[in-house]
Amino acid sequence: GLYNYSDIDSGSITVDASLAAKELFVMGIHDGYGTTFDPTADMTRAAMATFLNALLDHSNLRPEGLHLQLSAYAALGGATPGLSVSYRDASFDPIADAPVDVHYWRYTTTEGNAAFTATGICDDSVKVTGSVTKCYIDANEPTTNEAGNVGSAGSYLTAAVGTPYATVYDGTDTYHAWTNAVGTTYDNDLHGEAGTATDAANKHSSIAYVASPAASEFRCSVDTPANADTTTAAVTMKFAAVSTVTCQMTNGTSATSGAVPAAGLYVRMDRSRT
Repeated sequence: GLYNYSDIDSGSITVDASLAAKELFVMGIHDGYGTTFDPTADMTRAAMATFLNALLDHSNLRPEGLHLQLSAYAALGGATPGLSVSYRDASFDPIADAPVDVHYWRYTTTEGNAAFTATGICDDSVKVTGSVTKCYIDANEPTTNEAGNVGSAGSYLTAAVGTPYATVYDGTDTYHAWTNAVGTTYDNDLHGEAGTATDAANKHSSIAYVASPAASEFRCSVDTPANADTTTAAVTMKFAAVSTVTCQMTNGTSATSGAVPAAGLYVRMDRSRT
């Protein structure tokens, strides 16, 4: 494949090492895209950590216990992240044929709407597409495969579409994945990450997904003195006075519109003097 380096084919390293460097580059494991590999230089800890992390991303190695992963953990506007679950024993070996149930709860300010009741039983939680009964391990539940995984980008376990709030509150979906014996009903006090059931921490995983409102407006403010002469969109100050204009993308023009963390947007600001 293609590679950037100009210093790995001159005989400074072996042919095998040169081929390995090229393969790592193609796999995206290197910590940058410079034109030199610099094979004789000492490797920094940061570079080593980057290499190892990127290399593990290409492997099936996962930590002990049940772990839920999403393809993304935040988005502007509604989105459907890919969902996957891994299950490993204390030796990091895959655990196959384990039934996995996944349910989620969407943040809301509605009184009485909660993920769990006071006793830990599911209340307003919802099952994801692919799970059979919410908060219950069914006999025909999706199970981990020989690699100890269930779910993928094209999985039958499908995350919900994140629906953002039209206010300062983001739309947050909290996903819970868990495994247990068939016929078990989920109790957050028992089966949650801090649950009291045997090995609960290794049989449960939760993740929050945030769908921020989509950017639709650009709102600015000026740090003018409190006693300055102001109108709706004009401020009168003495000549040569310095002020700072701060602008933020929002999802609307109202006072309750929320700030949107949108990067890469082009903004044009014009200044005129009269």
